[in-house]
Amino acid sequence: MIRITLLSAIGASLLAVQAAQAADAPVRPLPAPAFPVLPDWSGFYVGSQFGGVAGGRGARGVASGDGGGVVPTLFGGRGGRTGIAVAPVEGRTVFQGLHAGVNGQWGAVVAGLEGDVASLGPLDDVLGSVRSRLGLASGQVLVYGTAGLAVRTVPALVLGTFVGGNGGAGGNAGPGGSGGAGGNGFGSAVLARGGTDGIGVVGGGGIEVKLTPGVSTGVEALYYSFDGPRLLGAPRDFLTVRGRLTVHPGPAWAAVAPANWAGGYLGGHLGALHGLSAGRFGPSALATGEPGGAGTRGIDGGGGGGGGLAFAGLARSPAILGGLHVGYNWQRAALVLGAEGDVSFADAASHRTLGTIRGRLGWSAGATLLYATAGVAFARNEGVRAVFAGDGGPGGNGGLVLAGPGGASGTGGPALAFRPRDTEIGFVVGGGLEARLSERVSAGVEALYYGLSDRALAPVPPGPGRIAVPGRGNDALVLRTRLSFSFQP
Repeated sequence: MIRITLLSAIGASLLAVQAAQAADAPVRPLPAPAFPVLPDWSGFYVGSQFGGVAGGRGARGVASGDGGGVVPTLFGGRGGRTGIAVAPVEGRTVFQGLHAGVNGQWGAVVAGLEGDVASLGPLDDVLGSVRSRLGLASGQVLVYGTAGLAVRTVPALVLGTFVGGNGGAGGNAGPGGSGGAGGNGFGSAVLARGGTDGIGVVGGGGIEVKLTPGVSTGVEALYYSFDGPRLLGAPRDFLTVRGRLTVHPGPAWAAVAPANWAGGYLGGHLGALHGLSAGRFGPSALATGEPGGAGTRGIDGGGGGGGGLAFAGLARSPAILGGLHVGYNWQRAALVLGAEGDVSFADAASHRTLGTIRGRLGWSAGATLLYATAGVAFARNEGVRAVFAGDGGPGGNGGLVLAGPGGASGTGGPALAFRPRDTEIGFVVGGGLEARLSERVSAGVEALYYGLSDRALAPVPPGPGRIAVPGRGNDALVLRTRLSFSFQP
């Protein structure tokens, strides 16, 4: 009995001590309920867009004609017609450009003003707009509509040149026969397009997603409508669809410590290439002349062959370019020093393959890196440098007897294109903006100027049916979007 009483007293004492300790312990508040926090879309932003014209035609064919009718002869051989070449005229289907704007946000409502510029062809073929935006933010997603004024500048330009060889002479007739007809010649003709400047309207919408507080990506569709004449390769009304990568450099980014950019990295890029050298050939077309007809009787002369025909088109549209890059960075505080190499492939014959070895010098502000770059560039030029349309062959002479065959037909003139396929070496200079999406992944925009010198061609003797691009620069401007993976977090 005494033992039970003693155990009960000890247990009561322990409970009292625990209760006193619990009374002295701080009271922990209950966790607050979690509410979704809307991302902040307010402030200034800048980025790049890459896209194309929905339903746009990459090339349109313009037929040359055959240089006129063949002069008929009585019994003599018929002259051959000039070859008919269909000139492929490049359309405006691909573009890359820049956009910048400012937003205000009130709860889930986001309103702002944005401007953008792009080039649908040569750099002086400009498409731009100034638009208001109104959208709703939900989670990390912003859905918006947009409308405003659009501007475009379409310069007058030469699209290409037709050149043709002379027709071959008809053969002489024998005694009592008729001579053959001469073949057709074309001469030359320039295919040109007028220019226009205009202001129109633009409207559309898009969806944008915040990948991080400072980086977003999205898709946007805009419909443009302009007054003025319809121009070959430049429609008045068209729909564009484009992807966007946007950096939102808020004030908090510059206040935090710079991100770690040190170490090796590997990535890919996609963009557009603009050839800057005047007279650079684009698509070409060749057509051999038609052979002449043989004489009907033995005393009839054969017809001369028609001259060949060639078309040399000038490169006007931007080319799609994509490739890989690899590099290594060294970092001291916010200063970033690096070396990078890349290889790119384009759908332009004059810049079929591009490569660079470059140094980079940049400054990191928070999760962003602004840098300049320069180095050595290499390019594979497989473009047409010269086209040639030869003369038709002469018809054969008639004989002394009536029994056939008569004079032989003249051969049609040849049509040739010259492609040297050179590897060119020059320099590259440019800059870019890159932003961290995570510890290992970053995305950005980069502009590069390539200064390339192509090989000078031997002088082409003057004459019909010949056109060549003399040795001159093969410079290009590339604007591309990058995605990189760092091996060191």
